[in-house]
Amino acid sequence: MKRKLGLVIAAFMFGIFLLPFVTQAGVEGQYLDQKNENTAAIGGSMTINNYNRVQTFTPTVTKITSIDLYLKDKVPGNVLSVVVKKISTGNVVAAAATSVPFGQEGPVGWMTISYDQPFPVVTPCEEYGIYASIVGDTQTKWSWTGGNLYTGGEATGFSNTDFLFRVYGTNDSGVTNTCTATTPTPATPTATTGATLAKPVLVRYEKNGETFNAPFDSEIALKDNDKLNLVGTSFAGAEVTVLVGEKSYDADVVASGDWTVEILASELTAGTHKVTAQAKQGTTSSEVTELPNIKVQTIATTAAPTETNDNAFLTLIADARVLGGLVALMAALVGLLIYLEHKYHGLAKLFTKKEKTEQS
Repeated sequence: MKRKLGLVIAAFMFGIFLLPFVTQAGVEGQYLDQKNENTAAIGGSMTINNYNRVQTFTPTVTKITSIDLYLKDKVPGNVLSVVVKKISTGNVVAAAATSVPFGQEGPVGWMTISYDQPFPVVTPCEEYGIYASIVGDTQTKWSWTGGNLYTGGEATGFSNTDFLFRVYGTNDSGVTNTCTATTPTPATPTATTGATLAKPVLVRYEKNGETFNAPFDSEIALKDNDKLNLVGTSFAGAEVTVLVGEKSYDADVVASGDWTVEILASELTAGTHKVTAQAKQGTTSSEVTELPNIKVQTIATTAAPTETNDNAFLTLIADARVLGGLVALMAALVGLLIYLEHKYHGLAKLFTKKEKTEQS
């Protein structure tokens, strides 16, 4: 018995020992592809809001499985969104979000964004950009290093500077591609690859001020007075249209291609509405992106009960009885007054007689 117990304990301790390695391995065949993880050379940190910070990189893999960012002054509970775009086209190839865990490595450390299968596909040896944002957060910062430590890209807009990051990926063929280690000059994003435009991507949605991130449910439930904001990204210069059932919404799009749409439940009829988004540039349109459906539920109001004919009749009888009682009471009072007048030949004599009786 003691021997079996010892074997169980030993197996348990060995499992705990292997757990970090299993967690780090994650997906079979994935490995660290691109990185700038020299925390000892950190020169400073910059706030990340509305995808205003971009780190370019040149992958050698064909698929991206996860991305790490080194952040400072993290605010637990806030949501980090990371979008990957192909620099030459502006096409979005990956988008995901995660909440900052409570107590994870304190206020400074690595944050991981993992992508679901099927993993986002990239072209080896071409330049991509990591766009990071924590909406409404002016405290969290992305740390950077100087001296051009990473030669496969740069922090866009800052010479000889790179943000701290790690890109993990995998190859279908299992063969690592070899790319020339140079610092590419970011090209001006364009929308087209031949005649194809990138589809718009939904990053998150906000219902009555509460934020919901991917993965999304297949349906968003709204009630009469709810307000819904859809927040997504597309290519620079895009025009984005969101269709809710037969109702069309023109998205507010900023220069980078990020877009928002406000939808009021009061503008929609009750029931389930199919929701799609489509990007356009000039006369060319992208394929349609299917978004979560919207289901509008009306709040039923309780109507005042309507009297039936029988109830109305009973009410009428009751009213008649009350009226009859009042008439009978009035008649009794009048009869009493007539009796007193007749007996005492005037009501005044009644009180005069009473006074004389008291004096005698």
